[in-house]
Amino acid sequence: MKINKISCMMIFLSLCLLLGACTSTPTAKAVKEIPKEPIRVGVIGTFTGVGAYFGEQERRGLEIAKEEINSEGGVDGRMIMLIYEDSMASPTQAITAANKLISADNVKYIIGDSWAITTEKIIQLTNNNKVIVISGVAMLESMSQDDYFFRTIHSTGKMATLLADYAYNDMGSRVVGTIYSATPFGEEHARLFKEAFERLGGQVVVEERTDLAQQELRTELLKIKHANADTILNLHTSGLIGLAMKQAAEMNFHPKWLGSFGVQTESTIKDYKGFSEGIVYPTSMTLT
Repeated sequence: MKINKISCMMIFLSLCLLLGACTSTPTAKAVKEIPKEPIRVGVIGTFTGVGAYFGEQERRGLEIAKEEINSEGGVDGRMIMLIYEDSMASPTQAITAANKLISADNVKYIIGDSWAITTEKIIQLTNNNKVIVISGVAMLESMSQDDYFFRTIHSTGKMATLLADYAYNDMGSRVVGTIYSATPFGEEHARLFKEAFERLGGQVVVEERTDLAQQELRTELLKIKHANADTILNLHTSGLIGLAMKQAAEMNFHPKWLGSFGVQTESTIKDYKGFSEGIVYPTSMTLT
């Protein structure tokens, strides 16, 4: 299932509305007010490793939302308790985290993960246990049919189609080379962009697959340069997207650059300032 665009913090607010619907009970005459148990919400995020930027953004947004909601009395008088688990961008670790939250912490709601490669594994487990999962980042088309999975972002297909159309019609791109990470996120983005771009009359002439933490990209860039690509679709790991642009500039290779919403990291802006300027990418805010 999918929900139209909401801000990152609204993920939590949406879940709390759902919690209110699930936990509200008819008012009964009470002799004494008894403190209510908190609502336990699991959070699986990539808090360490190559995807730590997204995990920390997720944590900050959720803490702000939790404080606001609890300061106003919580949900149906119950405070929100967040239980954090680190997926480390590892599917195996994400499954371990989900198992712990479901079995040991008895949560019925999980927020996360901030990576598609882990979230697609989590929902296989949460569906079986009827645990609701809501994510603001996981956008794979393959996740669209899961009964207990909700997201607040558009699917890969919509993002890729928008980007291909803008590249071809507004940027004048005709020959594209792609660098993509060896993840479901990178692979699906690359495939769907190619289909959309070639329907318009463009060509994707080189597709280079990279390891998740790969930092040497000159070989891949050289192949794209020799294929006379005028544009590069940069789908390398989010925190390292700027690295490809830096190494291309050092090779005196100056193509137009495209990316995914994963471009929006502090690393791209600060660590590769001067190299990352001008990259074009879609966000949920560009779709209605």
